[in-house]
Amino acid sequence: MANLRVLCLEVTKRCNMSPPCRYCSAYSIKEEGEELTIDEEKRLLDLVSSFAKPLVLFTGGEPLMRDNLSELAAYARQKGLPTGLGTNGTLITEKEARKLKEAGMYRVAIDLDGTNEGTHNSLRGEFKEALRGCELCKDAGLSLQINSVITKVNKNEMPDILQLAQTLGADAWHVFFLVPVKGFEEDYMLSPEEYEESLKWLSQKKREAEIEIAATCAPQYLRFFGEVTRGEWKVARGCSAGISFVFVSHLGNVYPCDHLPVKAGNIREKDFKDIWDNAEVFQNLRSFNKLQGKCGACEYKDICGGCRARAYFHYGDYLQEDPACLYVPQNRQ
Repeated sequence: MANLRVLCLEVTKRCNMSPPCRYCSAYSIKEEGEELTIDEEKRLLDLVSSFAKPLVLFTGGEPLMRDNLSELAAYARQKGLPTGLGTNGTLITEKEARKLKEAGMYRVAIDLDGTNEGTHNSLRGEFKEALRGCELCKDAGLSLQINSVITKVNKNEMPDILQLAQTLGADAWHVFFLVPVKGFEEDYMLSPEEYEESLKWLSQKKREAEIEIAATCAPQYLRFFGEVTRGEWKVARGCSAGISFVFVSHLGNVYPCDHLPVKAGNIREKDFKDIWDNAEVFQNLRSFNKLQGKCGACEYKDICGGCRARAYFHYGDYLQEDPACLYVPQNRQ
């Protein structure tokens, strides 16, 4: 049975940013219908807490568009579930930060894709407001995490973004490597060579930095620590989609992650635990031997596995090889 470690709950598709971020994952999964009610979300948390204690990560859209987010976060904590919030930071006020703290929110992650208005606003917008959100979270005693999506536009600013995160007093800097989604411009994607170069730099900084550094949507990151981490990753691997990570949309649809639009079921129609344990897409993702191409032949597949969403976008098959990876498995040379 797979160990559920992160439940990403999309509490709304609504967002205050217009136009949306240039690479918004909302483009990945198009859905129409009535959003889950807070009672439906609470029932989901009831069920999840009965068999696992994952981090519940509230996301959107912009989750702070929900008036009752703090109530939902407090309910999750009552169930023994740690909570986190992924936000653009622009709607955080002193009052909102205090409510999140009182609700027992473990950490607030705010998006910063640059160190100045020019870079950040070209990708997301509202740089000054996001910085203000960071300051208000720290003032309220919340743990602050900075999230940065790395693209061709801001790749060279990575050292400066890390310095900014440390200056802001962040506890963590999570670096997201762009995953292609429908409707976004592929010109923002790093080349495989740039991707590899960035991962090498990040792996070095992880050893030196005073704050937590993590790479997301970058399973190859673990290859640089292969001999250290091998054996510790008993269930999850670099790409944890459907293995230890699950995404539940604002309509209750269940997916491996918010970039991989292969539906496993719907919590309004089927028991979530049954979906998590038995859905075909999850069973496939948990079997390393089903990986194809060079990912299937790779000696690091047990700790990396490649990005299944990138494979799906490029080949229409989430079990195919990751097109962003330069590494050639030894037995394919």
